[in-house]
Amino acid sequence: METSTTVFIATLALGFIVLRWLIAPIPPHLPAEVHGSSGSSSTSSSARRTNAGNRRPVTQSMIEVVQTVAPQLTVGQIRMDLERTGSVELTLERFMENGSLPFPAGEDPSTAGVNSDTDSHNRKPGKPSEINLLERYAIDPEDEIDEDDVAAAKDGYSLMAQRKKYMILNARKRMQQQQLLAESI
Repeated sequence: METSTTVFIATLALGFIVLRWLIAPIPPHLPAEVHGSSGSSSTSSSARRTNAGNRRPVTQSMIEVVQTVAPQLTVGQIRMDLERTGSVELTLERFMENGSLPFPAGEDPSTAGVNSDTDSHNRKPGKPSEINLLERYAIDPEDEIDEDDVAAAKDGYSLMAQRKKYMILNARKRMQQQQLLAESI
């Protein structure tokens, strides 16, 4: 073999070894491995104590964050779970898994008052008859607007106004047809 072939093969072998070394995953070092297997039980109990000591005190902002995601929960439920976990993320995760959080000892689910803000937020909207779009947008129900009128509008404002009238009148016609159909059944 020539010298260039030998150098080429040696370079490939060296490159392969270097790439294997660079690509190889680094094994994680666990505390139990560092201290040996005899101290594993003491390290797990000390880790539990450290986690308990790292819990932050429950603040009003933490409660507000959880209440934003889950407005049906009471402040007592949120505070109790935040005191237990010390983390907004864990509290929200528990809520997402279970759909609710446990009630504190003195609070009963039936007597838990929901504040008026969430009560008004969860209230059903009014009847459709209370919303009269014809009066709100000053549309004459006798107007006949078809798609050609909408397409013939010149500027953007009149196009939007024509399209709004067309949509409202068509929705009203469909609603009247559905009511007639329901009455005939």
